[in-house]
Amino acid sequence: MGQSAMKRSWIAAMGAVVGASMLLAGSSAANDGSNEGDDARVEQPPSCGIPGQAPCPMQAWMRASVATPLASNDSAALAAALDRTAKFAPDASWTSWSTLATTGAAATRRGDITAARASCKGCHDAWREKYRASYRARPLPR
Repeated sequence: MGQSAMKRSWIAAMGAVVGASMLLAGSSAANDGSNEGDDARVEQPPSCGIPGQAPCPMQAWMRASVATPLASNDSAALAAALDRTAKFAPDASWTSWSTLATTGAAATRRGDITAARASCKGCHDAWREKYRASYRARPLPR
């Protein structure tokens, strides 16, 4: 990745940290601790994830917890984030979500960032559009 691309990635990740903190704090308050409705579709607020507006919960978390350690070569933080990401699948039938995330975490621990990126791409290719369509505004599980 070129230096300007890394700088843009870093700036985007840092910009998301504030939004992530605000969104996750709000999500925690809205979640009473029960898991009821976790698999239910959530209506997408009109401004969630739109450029210039606050990112959606998963989008903010990914930027802060995955993109930032990836951009700064922090393998320990990246592996931990991918392990946590494995628990975020919104539907039990999305089994490859967890598999891909844990595969990426294991690759990161081995120092194989290329394989980790490939597992991220595989998950994004498989689930990004379906997630955006049905779960975009869904608060993240604790």
